[in-house]
This record gives sequence, structure tokens and C-alpha cells, in this order.
Amino acid sequence: ALRPSYGLSGEAGQVVTVLGRHFEQAEELMCRFGLDGAVRGLYMTSTMVACSAPSHGVGTVAVTISTGGDAASLSSARFSYGAVVSSCSIYPTSGPASGGTVVALTGADLTKGTQDL
Repeated sequence: ALRPSYGLSGEAGQVVTVLGRHFEQAEELMCRFGLDGAVRGLYMTSTMVACSAPSHGVGTVAVTISTGGDAASLSSARFSYGAVVSSCSIYPTSGPASGGTVVALTGADLTKGTQDL
């Protein structure tokens, strides 16, 4: 599992925590984001490695952890790079402090669909 499992495309350096099992502390600890994005991993515990996500275009990539020649494939570990929203407006612009107001976002470079925030 990854925490978080998404970031902005074109941005490097977001810290991603990889949760798994049997990670080993090694000088060659690497995090691979897709086929091209290999970065050094930081061993935290045998179940946690921290990685700095490399810059990448919009899309989803598999994340693997390796120590030297051995790669641990994490079948459910996918990191999604999303587009940077270039402009956006929100309606309504305010609501009650108790919450519950449904808002609409309109703009360029938004992902299709609905999501509760």
C-alpha cells in the first residue's frame, strides 16, 4: 500500500510511504515508480519504506521496492500522477459552519467524475 497514492504530475519530491512486509535495510534500497523513475528509498521499519516520488507525466505507475538485484513487486501499489489544475472556480463560495453544503468545481484540467472530499 502507498500513503499517499497520488501526486501532481511534473512535481518531484513528494514523500510516499510504502507499506509492505519483509523490507530489509540495505545501501541499495531503491523505489521504482514505473519503468523509468528509480529513486533511493529510506528504510523506516521492516514494514515501511519512504520514497521521494520522481517527476512524471499524468498517469498511473506501478511501484516496486528493491535491495540490490532483488525486487519486491507490490501488486496493489500504484501511484497516480494527476494534472495540475490550471484554473478553477467554486460555487457556492461559502456555507454554514456546520458543513454539509454541496459545492461544484468548474475549470480546466480537472479529472472527470465525482469525489467526496
